Amino acid sequence: MRAWWRSRYFFAFSFPTIPVQWLIRYLDNPTHLFWDDVASKDRRESRDDMIRLSMQNAVDELENRYGDNTDSWSWGKVHRMTIRHPLGGVLPFLNLGPYTYDGDGLTIHAGWWDRENPFEMVSGAAIRIVVDMADLSSMTFINILFLNETI
Repeated sequence: MRAWWRSRYFFAFSFPTIPVQWLIRYLDNPTHLFWDDVASKDRRESRDDMIRLSMQNAVDELENRYGDNTDSWSWGKVHRMTIRHPLGGVLPFLNLGPYTYDGDGLTIHAGWWDRENPFEMVSGAAIRIVVDMADLSSMTFINILFLNETI
């Protein structure tokens, strides 16, 4: 039996920011082993090599999905969330969406995704509260129904 912390679910949903933490830790060390692609036997990649490769791969994927016209690219076309009802698999009309979803795990409009399908949000914060610390009497609440209310 596998340990609970090794399960796919644990890493896919519980720790979406671990790679970001690693990046922050090794960003100032461009030759750290972290940056090396161990699949390439003939060379050792640096931070700059991997950033260039990652950017090129991202642009290639977006061009394949959405064409060469970058003006037509939009985060909302890619990043979407469907609110799935427990019976939505057999009665799909009970599901809501898909809705464009602006945030990710590192933004105010927080949301989480499955690493197997990183553009499909699987969960989001039910309530978000934005407070102006200079004026604590003014707060904005945003709830799961995408309705905004300012108090």
